Amino acid sequence: MTFGFATAFASSQKSIDFDFIKSVKDAGYDYIELSGILIGSLQEESFSLLLKSLAEINLKCKKICSLLSGNFNCFSSNTEIFNRHLDLLFSRFERLGVEEIGFGSGSARKAPDNWETEKSIHSFAEILNDHFLPRLKTVNIVLNIEPLNSAETNTITSFHDAVQLIELLNDHHFGILADTLHMIKMHEDASLIASAYLGYINHLHVSELKRVLPVVSYSEECHAFLNSFIENGYNKSISFETKVQQRDDLRTALLLIKKFVDRHHQS
Repeated sequence: MTFGFATAFASSQKSIDFDFIKSVKDAGYDYIELSGILIGSLQEESFSLLLKSLAEINLKCKKICSLLSGNFNCFSSNTEIFNRHLDLLFSRFERLGVEEIGFGSGSARKAPDNWETEKSIHSFAEILNDHFLPRLKTVNIVLNIEPLNSAETNTITSFHDAVQLIELLNDHHFGILADTLHMIKMHEDASLIASAYLGYINHLHVSELKRVLPVVSYSEECHAFLNSFIENGYNKSISFETKVQQRDDLRTALLLIKKFVDRHHQS
């Protein structure tokens, strides 16, 4: 299992926080998970500097989160502008060596309010097939759909919806990103997800409510999801997607999750 840190809530989304990136490396993480919104907003000179800096400290950006801002709504954006932005993103993801993209971005996938759930899911599947799949195949990257809580979007707000979408897409370039915060907010069933849907899940975000980084212990709800996932054989990647109060907390949180996983593997 590999462990990373997603920067979307911990550092600026307007410029690169090189000091924070170095802190993630020093804390012992296997990779960093940068924001697609940030990557897409950088001037070429700044992006080249990012590539150089990651290479110098030997830290991989294997994952991407926060793929799109609300300026690029899948259902209503100008197709030419949308595709041009995707071309830029995927070109940069390939240069970064990205392996998986997390598609949360609630505003970017918010369907018209009067649409039924089925229409939203089927239309979203068409968009993913038409605009994302060819690019995913070209650069050999997997796109993981993240079920969000219903306060953030109206498209894919449960694991049931996400599985339906993945089965419609029926391609190995698509999977699911699970996030403990959203699962807690939506009162998802930890045992059901771990027993019935684990095979769809490629990546896991860990966060307490209010994007708090767990450094001492896990809440009962967060513990239930982690326990169910690990007990049922989840062995892929885990990233924290939280705020950070103190830089030392990065290492403390990593040691806590590694100890949790090791304890299960030894039992």
